[in-house]
Amino acid sequence: MKKQILLLASAFLFQFSFGQILCVECYQQNDSVFATNTNLLQNGGFENGCPNNDYFCPASNNYFGCNLTGWTCTGGGTLTYAQIATTTSGWTNLVQGNRAAYFGNTFCQACSTTANDTTCVANTSCEVSGIPAGYPNNTTVGYGGTAGVNLEQTVTGLTVGNTYILEFWAGGEYSTGTMYRGMFAVDIGFGKTYLRNKPTAHGTGIGTRYVIAFTATSTAHTIRFTNWGHIAFSCTELVLDDVKLYPWTSIAPPCSGTVSANDLSENEELIIYPNPATDELGITNYELGIKEVAIYNVLGKCIQQLTTNNQQPTLNISSLDKGIYFIELKSKEGIRRKKFVKQ
Repeated sequence: MKKQILLLASAFLFQFSFGQILCVECYQQNDSVFATNTNLLQNGGFENGCPNNDYFCPASNNYFGCNLTGWTCTGGGTLTYAQIATTTSGWTNLVQGNRAAYFGNTFCQACSTTANDTTCVANTSCEVSGIPAGYPNNTTVGYGGTAGVNLEQTVTGLTVGNTYILEFWAGGEYSTGTMYRGMFAVDIGFGKTYLRNKPTAHGTGIGTRYVIAFTATSTAHTIRFTNWGHIAFSCTELVLDDVKLYPWTSIAPPCSGTVSANDLSENEELIIYPNPATDELGITNYELGIKEVAIYNVLGKCIQQLTTNNQQPTLNISSLDKGIYFIELKSKEGIRRKKFVKQ
């Protein structure tokens, strides 16, 4: 189901190990997470610059001048077969336009020199952790070693300190046999974030929509996707489509108002207790009449609003996914906010 709000998991709020990344979210859906007409990236659907099924990495022996508009392929090797997947290719699903980028790069070692060793690949929510230094590594001659095969684009004109959203769809090639999730990485300027991708059957497969919120630390950020190859014989490689970068302020709010994420703060006089049995949020210890209640995500976007007419409010939060939120209460005495977590 298409989601119109950004749901930020508590485990990834302000991850200091990833610099200015605010959160990484993933949704098992093909539709876009947000409705926005803004895309700061060129050719995010890979529709322009290369014909169907052509190869786009200059290091490859298969390369004959096919350059994806706006994108640069680096790394890989003479045997790399990264190419344009099409709606008629028959081995993967596509979600935007008629083309996508397939990162073909044979087999790699994800965790150790032992083939098919994926014991280090640990999932924490949407991300992968546990990858040792020097891995993944494609040691087969002609496939790029630890550099892998990369597709990147530098975006300029960003405002330092502003929040931006990188959203994209990740899938993988599909065969009639049993296939499992692969692994790839994205780097937006703060180091590699390792993610999983799953096989997506032609016409019917459901991929993964990733949403990464980050604070710009420069007027220019390079968005880079990396694949090293199949991390095991039965694991898929990456198919990438519908890559978008936009300021979070471009997202139409489902209710009025925004606040600075830095201004969201708790007030310990409020007691917030989500009821897991009824999915209701009740508020006590608030003696003054409440005129309005609003719920914000951690980026300060209003996602639910209620006029209470001075009554003690109880809100139904069944439509909210798990994660961190702030509730804001307005009265004649001012505004109070309190953080709550939906488990």
